[in-house]
Amino acid sequence: MRLIARLALLVLMPLLLLEFAARTMLFQYVSYSNSKSIDRQLHDLRERDDWRIVAIGDSEVRWGFDPVAFDDALAHYGLKGPTFNLAWDGFSSGLWSAVLPALSLNRDAPDLRVVLVGVQLIESHSTISSSEHQPGVCGALQRPVLTSSMGIEHGLDTMCEEPTWRSRVFSPLKHLAIFRYRQAIRTLILGPGVVPAPIEFTSNSLKRSERGYDPHSSYADNRTDSDHNLQRMRAEKATDPKAFEPLPPEAWMSMVARGGYFDSWAQLMRRLGWTPVFFALPTNPILIDEKDRRGDYERNSALLQDWARQNGQIFVDLGIRDHVPMDVHYSDHRHLSVYGAPIFSAELARALCEVPAFRDALR
Repeated sequence: MRLIARLALLVLMPLLLLEFAARTMLFQYVSYSNSKSIDRQLHDLRERDDWRIVAIGDSEVRWGFDPVAFDDALAHYGLKGPTFNLAWDGFSSGLWSAVLPALSLNRDAPDLRVVLVGVQLIESHSTISSSEHQPGVCGALQRPVLTSSMGIEHGLDTMCEEPTWRSRVFSPLKHLAIFRYRQAIRTLILGPGVVPAPIEFTSNSLKRSERGYDPHSSYADNRTDSDHNLQRMRAEKATDPKAFEPLPPEAWMSMVARGGYFDSWAQLMRRLGWTPVFFALPTNPILIDEKDRRGDYERNSALLQDWARQNGQIFVDLGIRDHVPMDVHYSDHRHLSVYGAPIFSAELARALCEVPAFRDALR
C-alpha cells in the first residue's frame, strides 16, 4: 500500500508543481491574451484596485481617450476617478456586450461605479452573446484574443470555435490550469518560432502611457504612413464599395426601439451594478465623408439622444469637428492623436459633470 502511495505521489507531484507554476508564473513568460497591448492593459488594471471609472470600446477609444486628462477635468468639479482605458482595438461596443460580463471587473475593480461605452455613430450594432458560436465577429484582431488563455478562462473561446464532442467531454478539465492554459504552455515549450507570436499592431503608437491609453502621434508627424493608410482605405472602398455606402435608416431605429440594442446595454449595466455612459469621440471627418455617412451620423446621434432622454440614460456626443487642425488632432484618417485625445477627453468630462446622474454615480 505504501508503495502504491509513493508511486502515486511521484506521478502527482510533477503535475501539482506544473499546475502551481501555470497559475502563478506562466504569464511572466508568455502572452495571456495573445495581444501584447492587452497584456499590458490587464497588468496595469490589476496593479491597483481602486478604479471607479472604466472606458471600453474599439481603437477610437483606445487611441483617443486619455484617462488622466479626463480625471484632471473631473477634479475641477470636485469629482474623482481614477479612470482606466480598457478599450481594445477591433472590439466594437457590440462585441463588448459579450466580453464585459465575462471579465472579472467586480474582482479587479471592486469600487467601479461608471462604465463609459464608446459608440460608433456611423456603424450599426447588435448585441452579441458569448455563449453562442459567433464566427462573424472573429476577425484577425478578435480571434487571437477570444481564443487565448484569457478567452478560454472567461468562456469567450466558444464565440470563435464551435463546440465539438472532444471539447464537451474534456470541458471539466478547464478547471485545471495546465489544461486551460495548454496553448500558452505549448508556446513556452516550443518557442515563438513554432507557435505564432502574439499579435502586435503596426501603427504610429508612441511610448505606452499608464491606465490603458495608447497615445499615437499626429498625422503631420507621420505624414508618409498616414497618407499610405488613407490610400489603403480608399483602395478598400474601390474593392468593396457597399461597405462605404450610407446605412439603412431602419438599422438604428431598431437599435433604439424598446428591447433593442441600447435597452439591452442598460439592462446589462443594471445587472452588473454600474452606471453606463454612452459617448462618441470625434472621428476624423475624412472617414465619415468617405463612407458618405454624415447624414447617418446626425440622424443616429439624434436617435440616441432621444433614447437616452426617454430612458433616463446618459449620452454625450462630441460631434463632427470640421474646423480643428485635422493633421494635428488626428493620428490618421480615423483616430485621434496624442494632441487631440487629451483635449476631447477633458471636454467629455466637463460635459458629463453637468449631468446630475453622472455626478450622483461618483458620490
